[in-house]
Parts: sequence; structure tokens; C-alpha cells
Amino acid sequence: DAALDALRAELVAIEDNPRRLELLKERKKPHLFRMDQVLQLVLITESVRTRLAMVELLGPRVLDPKNKAELQGLFRFSEEKQRVERVLQDRQAVLTSASFSSLTARSAGGLRGPGGT
Repeated sequence: DAALDALRAELVAIEDNPRRLELLKERKKPHLFRMDQVLQLVLITESVRTRLAMVELLGPRVLDPKNKAELQGLFRFSEEKQRVERVLQDRQAVLTSASFSSLTARSAGGLRGPGGT
């Protein structure tokens, strides 16, 4: 997907993790992400702290939070895994609410901006 590739390239080009997080915070807003896309972005850094922050930023925009096993597997300690679990459980609760079910069906393609582009 071109939008994911562009975002990933921008994040890779930045060596400073706080700047990466700022860019991700700005650029995530119009998009929804599949879990495999979140995994691609999280793998850009080795920093566990930054990876957790990325999950917390992107988690509320994930389309398929039940597909969390591979993402959780990146984290070594149970506290880290629990943080990921909480973020994704919160997102799953939102997705299963009646008001979001039609939005999810329309946006199932992943990383998309306004109007499905």
C-alpha cells in the first residue's frame, strides 16, 4: 500500500524516536490500520519504550485488534504484553459497539484516508 510505504519511509528516515512518535501522532489521524501494518511500523525501532508508544498511538485506529499475537510476541515482559493487550481490548470494545460496526465494514482495507483513499 502506497500510503503505508510512504509513512514507513518517513519514519525510517528519522533516527530520533521522539521525532518518530511526533510524526506518527500527526500522520495517523485520517487513517485506519490493519494489525500487520502496525507491526511493520513498530518494527522500525528496537526501542521497547518507543514500540509501546507506537502501539498506544495506533491501537485506537486498528481495524483487527484480535490479530494481536504477533505484535504481543515482540514484547518480552508480561507488563509490556499487558499494556498492548489493554490498548487492543479497548479498541475491540469500540469496534463491537453498534455505532462503529458499519464504519469498520466500509474501512476493512486498512491504511486509508478520508473517503477511503
